[in-house]
Amino acid sequence: MLQTLNEANEKCENRAMKLDGEPIEFVKKYVYLGQLVTADHKIDGELQRRRSAAWLSFKNLQDVLKEVQDPKTRAHLFNSTVLPALNYGILGVRLIDKVKSDEIRKQTMFKDAAQDARERKLRWAGHIARRQDNRWTTRTTFWWPYDLKRPLGRPPYRWRREMEQAIGPNWHNIARNREEYRRRLKDLTKSMVEPDIQVSSTILDLYSEDSSPDWRQLFLLF
Repeated sequence: MLQTLNEANEKCENRAMKLDGEPIEFVKKYVYLGQLVTADHKIDGELQRRRSAAWLSFKNLQDVLKEVQDPKTRAHLFNSTVLPALNYGILGVRLIDKVKSDEIRKQTMFKDAAQDARERKLRWAGHIARRQDNRWTTRTTFWWPYDLKRPLGRPPYRWRREMEQAIGPNWHNIARNREEYRRRLKDLTKSMVEPDIQVSSTILDLYSEDSSPDWRQLFLLF
């Protein structure tokens, strides 16, 4: 269906459009609500944009992190600004020490990036479910094409399905009770395990005395 729409869009003329007298520019991609939207619906550009933004934020903190010796303060800076792959530098652990990321996170109190992303997603879903103003974000979340038949094959893994698996099929009703939804999320995060993503178990030492950061060799997960 997306391929058909894209082919149809290519055949359409880019006629001039105005909104309140101001011309609207035709573009192949733009950033809306903090996310890159593209005409081909691919997320490669968005992933690269997020990585670049995170590394820029991390590099801006480089001098501060070198001066700060308190691990709790470092962890706070990390969790509040970057949340990617600083792990080995904060304790002075080297790659040859082969310390697992799980153990480092326990000592540094760093949050796991994938787990943090999922927690934010669940909180955002509750925010959407509690809205009463019929915004398009709410309509598109709960819209269902009842007049169409599902094509053959396995259905795509949709955004809403993760909510059903995590909270239950009536998650949107539970989310309307803010306190109950928060309690469910708290219980869920306690039992939450890392997703089935193969992540490098070791990350280069960024701030050892005899080495300097090598940005090309670091692994960043969002």
